[in-house]
Amino acid sequence: MKVELIEAGKLSSLVIGGRICYNSYHRGGDYNSPTDDITDVDKKYLDKLINRSGHRSISRHLQYVMRVSGISTKTLLACTRHSIGINFSVMSSRFCKLNKFGASTTKTPNKAVNDLIDKHIEAIIELNNTAKVSAEDLAMLYPQAMHYDLVVSINPEAMQHFIDMRGEGTHAHYDIQEMAMLMLDAIPDTHRFLYKTLEDKLDEI
Repeated sequence: MKVELIEAGKLSSLVIGGRICYNSYHRGGDYNSPTDDITDVDKKYLDKLINRSGHRSISRHLQYVMRVSGISTKTLLACTRHSIGINFSVMSSRFCKLNKFGASTTKTPNKAVNDLIDKHIEAIIELNNTAKVSAEDLAMLYPQAMHYDLVVSINPEAMQHFIDMRGEGTHAHYDIQEMAMLMLDAIPDTHRFLYKTLEDKLDEI
């Protein structure tokens, strides 16, 4: 699995969103264009609001766009439980036949399961090569271990919730745990302090 950051919003958007709540623009920096180069005063302000006061709604004004490669259908199904502040565009099995997917799969700790998945994929490939089967019909045969690629957009508030529910140390499946932690690793270093409470919790695991 691989997670690549395509685009990230700027911290100044959060400062502006937070300052308007208290009409306290005079206490912070003056940002004429989006930037991560905020003042120390504004950084402490965001830390207080988001991490200590739990006022995370202002973090909806920032968004990350990430490309995720090689996640299983099982993980895609689990992602459907997350809909607020998060959006997905997924590789289409309607237009992309097996050869475009590459037929790669998530490996389990169980060799017998892995062997059966491999045999299943081989049977699908053989069917695709010997019979005229539409992409849509062929997709009905794909196992849940089969990999898809997708683009995900998510704001920091939704990211906090996603990792809290699906990240390391949770009861979630190991495949989506890996996805959650790779997404956290992909955020810009200048944004790490927004997740201090979450990372402190992870350090305790």
